[in-house]
Amino acid sequence: MITLHIKNKKLKKAVKMIFWFCVGALLGLFLFVSFAYLIFQKINSNLVYPGITVDEIDLSGKTEQKIQEVFSQKNDQIANVQFIFSDNINAATASAKDLAFGYNQNLIAKQAISIGRSDNFLSNISLVTQAYINSLSLAASYHYSEKKLQEILSQFIEKINKDPIDA
Repeated sequence: MITLHIKNKKLKKAVKMIFWFCVGALLGLFLFVSFAYLIFQKINSNLVYPGITVDEIDLSGKTEQKIQEVFSQKNDQIANVQFIFSDNINAATASAKDLAFGYNQNLIAKQAISIGRSDNFLSNISLVTQAYINSLSLAASYHYSEKKLQEILSQFIEKINKDPIDA
């Protein structure tokens, strides 16, 4: 084992001062970062953290209710979109409104607001930092009524469903 023996008292004192200065600087940095993180969380307590997007819509600083309003307006815009199901002879059409198709605004709002708010402290810091520096894009969630889709397609399915013919 190699040991370093410092004979000079001034050198020992300088090494000791540097050591305690580094310990103090690290402790100060830790306290500063912790304090800054707590203030950041308090400022954004009921808001989506900066840098979080859904379908290229920036949700930074929005409340859960505001996000629901944004996607409700998007649903109103796509209500008249027509879906056409055809087999080159028969066709069935339905609008997005008929199928209750649209963004699932409640789920999107809950997901966006929950980013960085789990029980895992390190995971929260990682997600918030990633969102703040690089932006974090969430996939949109959609909903539709399978029952209404079946109702609309039932006649179409009956027309195209043919019994096999024996050769």
